[in-house]
Amino acid sequence: MNEVGMTKGSWKVSIRAIMLLSLLLMTLAALMVIIHMSHGKYLDNLREAKSDTARLTYGLAAEFRVLVNSARELGETLAMLPDGRNPDAGKVEPLLKSLIDQNPVYANIVMLDHIGQAWASGVPLHGKVFSMADRRYFKSVMATGVFSAGEYTMGKTTSKPVLSFGCPIRNVDGTLMGCIAIGFNLEYFKTTFQNAELPPNSIFTFIDHKGIILYTSYSPETNIGKPYLPDEFKAMQTKAVDRTFVGEGVDGLRRIISFTDLRLNDSEPPYLYIKVSIPFAPVAENIRKQLAIHISTIVAAIFVLTALIWYLGRRFILAPIAVVNDALVKVAEGDLAVRLSGRVHVRELKQIESTFDTMISALSENIGERQKAEESLQRHGEFLWTLLETIPSPVFYKDTAGKYTGCNKAFEEFLGLRRNDIIGKTVFDIAPRETAEIYHQKDQELLSNPGKQIYEWQVKRKDSETRHVIFYKATLMGARNQIAGIVGLISDITERKHVEEEREKLKDQLLHAQKLESIGRLAGGVAHDFNNMLMVISGNIELVLEQIDPAQPMHDNLMEALDSARRSADLTRQLLAFARRQAIAPQLLSFNEMVTGMLKMLRRLIGENIDLVWKPGPNLWPVRMDPTQIDQILANLAVNARDAIEGVGNLTIETDNIIIDETYCMSHEGFIPGEYVLLAVSDNGRGMDQETLAHLFEPFYTTKEMGKGTGMGLATIYGIVKQNDGFINVYSEPGKGTSFKIYFRRAKLQSQPVQVEKIRQAPQGGAETIMLVEDEEGILRLGRTILESYGYRVLATQAPGEALTISQQHQGPIHLLITDVIMPQMNGKDLQTRMQTRHPGLKTLFMSGYTADTISNHGILEEGIHFLQKPFSALTLATKVREVLNGSD
Repeated sequence: MNEVGMTKGSWKVSIRAIMLLSLLLMTLAALMVIIHMSHGKYLDNLREAKSDTARLTYGLAAEFRVLVNSARELGETLAMLPDGRNPDAGKVEPLLKSLIDQNPVYANIVMLDHIGQAWASGVPLHGKVFSMADRRYFKSVMATGVFSAGEYTMGKTTSKPVLSFGCPIRNVDGTLMGCIAIGFNLEYFKTTFQNAELPPNSIFTFIDHKGIILYTSYSPETNIGKPYLPDEFKAMQTKAVDRTFVGEGVDGLRRIISFTDLRLNDSEPPYLYIKVSIPFAPVAENIRKQLAIHISTIVAAIFVLTALIWYLGRRFILAPIAVVNDALVKVAEGDLAVRLSGRVHVRELKQIESTFDTMISALSENIGERQKAEESLQRHGEFLWTLLETIPSPVFYKDTAGKYTGCNKAFEEFLGLRRNDIIGKTVFDIAPRETAEIYHQKDQELLSNPGKQIYEWQVKRKDSETRHVIFYKATLMGARNQIAGIVGLISDITERKHVEEEREKLKDQLLHAQKLESIGRLAGGVAHDFNNMLMVISGNIELVLEQIDPAQPMHDNLMEALDSARRSADLTRQLLAFARRQAIAPQLLSFNEMVTGMLKMLRRLIGENIDLVWKPGPNLWPVRMDPTQIDQILANLAVNARDAIEGVGNLTIETDNIIIDETYCMSHEGFIPGEYVLLAVSDNGRGMDQETLAHLFEPFYTTKEMGKGTGMGLATIYGIVKQNDGFINVYSEPGKGTSFKIYFRRAKLQSQPVQVEKIRQAPQGGAETIMLVEDEEGILRLGRTILESYGYRVLATQAPGEALTISQQHQGPIHLLITDVIMPQMNGKDLQTRMQTRHPGLKTLFMSGYTADTISNHGILEEGIHFLQKPFSALTLATKVREVLNGSD
């Protein structure tokens, strides 16, 4: 028998034909797979190339944004300098030139007055007069008062192409007095961005807000300063195209193009567009080559395999099958004595020989073995069921139609349903519609792509409690290796979610505290110079006022200037309080007595329409604080409550002893366990939303209308609380009022709390000799004038060394040393020690405009030391001098 086949009617198919057809189908399938994979690889390469182009674009944008932010910080720093507000080119221009020399990115830095006139420049003006009033950045700064961007221009001072930015200069009262122009040297960008790691033949372009090319790597000599393609720029502005797309480049080649824009803030239009493109051809070229090689290899293999299969199929498959077929025909005819031994020479088919020979005898034996196998399978199934029931996690399985075919006891308990209410049902029968649709969609995705599936979602149980879970699912395979359904396990992560949410809350609290700490350090950094200037201003005004008749018109002007200087000093003290750097004199106090002493003043402050309720706590512990700080806290909170109450309302002040434990501190960032005295101030006003609460303690933040409030009240309270190692919590909701709860550490009782407020007496003069040492010439001259006006004999000098020489040469006694704390050569503490060897009875009054943490490093803020914080008035100085001279050390 030469050929074995199958017939149906007149149709006959040989095994060799089936094998060849199978080979052809596999070849076609392989070709389709290769083409599909090549196309997929092409799409992957295209996506990766688009992503790389976008990353290059955003990388260049990020570098440019860093440069702009540096320019903004530089402008803001220059605007804060005293010389930056004083149009003295001789003082400012050396600094500007030094900045340009150190930063080649800047073409020039120019100081402009309020009409755009340049009065100082890093590039010498050589007597020329320049006006920048027509520049876009100047107009924007003077209109908005914020950092603004310009456009492509030729610099008036440098005659080079620049892109300029403007930073406002404000007077001490906050009014705009000019602008700082910072011009970017476009030649710098040529060097910087040409060094960027870009693919070969890449093109990058910088375009300003008008569509003028600032720089391009494509023919820069002919394109820089020219308008960009109008239609394409309009599409970029209106976002008519994707930010990353394939299109024709300026060189006529097909390219992958990506662009982005830069803004100073979200509310302003872009001031710069950055565009990067790379060639498209290399993306597809490699895939085309690989596809051609694979197809050529498969076509060649088809011819070889066809011939080989034709020969091998006939000899090693068809011939042995014919022998087996003859034996089967005999068996079918009842000949059970037929054997195949020695007639089949193919290894795989040779196993049929012994199988065929023992088939009849093994048939009866197989029946018994089958029964044993069924019993073993049953025992195995019972074990698996017991194992499934004991798993503590919920487990379920479904068929391909989405019906539940089984689950364990943990699944029943988790859903709160009985098994009979689950089996045979779909997820739409046991879950809300919107949730069921998500589960069903996930099941269909898993059935379409067999394997594993893990995702996080929420499950609503029968008792309406929602639990956060992770689903672990996999396809369930049947006996014939077909998909039979889905098996899943549920992991309940609700508690972990709650822990993560609490951790995020604590993280937000920490970031807020760090933000306030950074603002505090900035506020304290300007205190010394500002205090010295304010003291010279206010002191000299006071001296002039003493010599002018109050009836003269100039007297009122001077009084208004003095009042402004004093308000500026108050603002400095508020900033120092927020920064926790104001000089304080802590005393042992009773909160109940301090509040009781302020009730009358507080009632006048809030008005008759608000009822003030005072609830003192019994046996209140003492605290150690500066009494003036308690006055500040109560006054600021009372004013805030008054402004928050519309019509009739209540303001309640309470005190109590509080013990804070570890549990409370775990959920309140910054709290430390211990014994505290609570000061609670509550009102039933309009309350605050979450946005307001997030910025509540920031300096100059206020929700009041323009001209009402400086925004420093709560910032001052925050600084005082932190300076005294306390904590503050605020509870408020819109329409439900506000409650401030402030905690101060209990003080160890070493002396009686202060109960009676000292009454300041009118200052008196004297005839004593005073040594005045101050390195600031203006303050030295002012102090000498004030003291001499009160009758004192004054020995004044700027240098500590000269003060020692004067004290040694002076024949009479020196009754009082008034010295600055921090000076060249030696500090005030060392000067006092050396002068006391010559004058043993010498008394000392220290003064300083530095912040409290700086002064404390020199041992000045110790108990019993006389200290005067700058700035101070003539009245304050005279009163303090008399107090020190009259006191006993």
